[in-house]
This record gives sequence, structure tokens and C-alpha cells, in this order.
Amino acid sequence: MKLRYLVSVGIAALLSSCLFGKSEGQCTLYCDRMEENCDDATFQTDGDFDRDKCVEACSDYPDVPVAGVALGDAVPDGDTLQCRTYHAGNAAGEPNGEHCTHADIGGATTCVKFKDPCAEYCVGAGVEGFAGIVELCPGSYASADACGAFCNSLPAGRRGDRLGNTRHCRLTYAVESSDREGGRCLNAGKQSIACEAGGPDVP
Repeated sequence: MKLRYLVSVGIAALLSSCLFGKSEGQCTLYCDRMEENCDDATFQTDGDFDRDKCVEACSDYPDVPVAGVALGDAVPDGDTLQCRTYHAGNAAGEPNGEHCTHADIGGATTCVKFKDPCAEYCVGAGVEGFAGIVELCPGSYASADACGAFCNSLPAGRRGDRLGNTRHCRLTYAVESSDREGGRCLNAGKQSIACEAGGPDVP
């Protein structure tokens, strides 16, 4: 009888591992944060947070660890459990706000399949209110194709980079810099003073 019980427990554990592919603790952290900060999200039953729905959704999120980054720490984009857990935690400062839409099932254009940083950087593809560096800094590149070729020759880096000769560093400054005193073009152009030289960025 004891052997039969142990075998059944082992089979259940194996099935759980195959079906969910992540530890219980990973979904516990995600759902704790969603319940604390995003209780208006998708996981509702009769107006109350439904933890079973949350765990079920979590079991389907791709588990893509980032080297050196603990679950729940800075992973700002990508269709992953890591991205959603990060934004569910950030929502503490704005309960049921924008971060909750990123942490929810759909990912709200943020926790979604990775976007092409060079298309964003060069022509503003998918970036609201940003036309792209080719249009905004006409002297930077001869064409969008030239911009794309240069951008794709760089290491990717990580979204939100503010230092390092990477695609994402240039994208950060291209989107965030103002045009005052040529700041955008100096920060984000081909010879970026902020990324490539590591110098102080122009406002």
C-alpha cells in the first residue's frame, strides 16, 4: 500500500513538472504580487481575485531566466514569467495601473514576444510618438537600410540600457532624449556620445 502511494505521488509530481515546467514558488511569487497590486486584473471570479486562475495562467507563461537576475527583478520586456513578475512587483507604486496591464495575460505590448530594437530605433516601428532616428536626425544615416545595417552590427544589450555600445542603449536615448541642443542626435546617433564614448548625455 505504501509503495502504491509513493508511486502515485511520484507520477503526480512528474505530470505537474511536465505540464507546468516551473516550480510552485515561481507562480506563488507572481500570484502574490498580482493579488497585492493588481486585483482588478483578469483573474477575477465574482469580483474577487481568483488564485486558481492566476496559477493556471502562470503555468502557461514561458519561463526564460536571465543570467544573474533573480525572479521578480528587472526584466522589463518579453513574453515571459520573468517580465510579468517584475511588472506585478512594480505595480506596488500604482495599484491596478499600467504595470498591471503589462503583468496580465496579454502583456500589453510590453511582456510580449521581443520586438526588433533596430526597427524601433531606425524608423520608430511600434513606438508611439517616435518617428525614428533616420527622420529625426537626418545627418545620422543615409537611409533606413543603412541605419538597420549599422544597428544590427551592434551587440543587442538589454532594453533600457543607458551605457554601452549596444542597440538598446541607442534606442533608449533615441526615444527619451529631447531635440534641445541636438541632444537626441548626439546621444543616439551613429557616434553616440552617451553609449559609445560613455560620456555625459546632453539633455
